[in-house]
Amino acid sequence: LHLIDDTGFYQDSFQPYLSDAIEGLFTLLSDSQEVDTKLRILNVISVMMEGMGRKIRPVVASVVASVPCLWDQAKEQHLLKGAVLITITRLVQALGADVV
Repeated sequence: LHLIDDTGFYQDSFQPYLSDAIEGLFTLLSDSQEVDTKLRILNVISVMMEGMGRKIRPVVASVVASVPCLWDQAKEQHLLKGAVLITITRLVQALGADVV
């Protein structure tokens, strides 16, 4: 998290690892049982999207495809639903004008 949330973070250097990182985080998310763990993983994904900015584009489809399942898993866990909404918001913010 500190690597991505650092002022010295270089998007171009991280780009080759982005797809594997997102895939691994979503796999870990689906394997996790504890809400706190899921919240932390979603936070890492959100920070990653913010740090990558528009360069997040190659993984947008996989992130968006994961949202309905995450939402369903959250059930009555309002904190988890809030984290899912924050993740979607960060994705839209990272894409900027590319969303349209």
